[in-house]
Amino acid sequence: MADIRKIVPFILYFEAGVNKKYLDLPNEQIYEMAKKTGFANDPVDAGGATMCGVTMNTFKAYCRKNGFTDSSVRALRNMRYDTWLDIIKTLFWDKWKADEITDQSVANAVVDWMWTSGKYGITIPQRILGVVQDGIVGKKTIAAINAQDPKIFFDAVQKARLKYTDDIIQSSISRYERRIGRTATLQERKKYTYLKFENGWKRRINSIIFGGFKYD
Repeated sequence: MADIRKIVPFILYFEAGVNKKYLDLPNEQIYEMAKKTGFANDPVDAGGATMCGVTMNTFKAYCRKNGFTDSSVRALRNMRYDTWLDIIKTLFWDKWKADEITDQSVANAVVDWMWTSGKYGITIPQRILGVVQDGIVGKKTIAAINAQDPKIFFDAVQKARLKYTDDIIQSSISRYERRIGRTATLQERKKYTYLKFENGWKRRINSIIFGGFKYD
């Protein structure tokens, strides 16, 4: 069965830029290094303030659910590893019921997609599986995913995720061009739309390979 601990170094590598030579350290040590570079607050990113991949909205939702009174940006920046890991597990990993997914690579692909794209990281894989696209992983979804040839399904998920990325980039360009009332220049697209994230997003997706991860 899939193990959440195996995806942690990958997430921290991409969310905080931890040097790949440190990724064999215990996960908690990797996180402490990641905290030094893991905070971001890009105005183009709809997620807003983010700490090691956890957005402000996700952090607030977790705090409300668990009765934490401080959900400030400062609390987000100072988040402990056990809190960060519990957010990944309860709000992402467990929603995919990934402990029940037999293939680790498949679990890596679908959980990371949900981590970056919310419900679409469930509904689009459900469409590939031919089950109801309700965004809820139940017994039928788990049975269907475990019945697949892991490599074939993994490849289908990765292909669909790349297409989804292209679609949301194009949508952001269309929104920007409607706002300015003309065709945007390439420079404007790279500055004011999701096109600025294209290389990083696709590098992340392509770094999830069948059998593990590829750190370039």
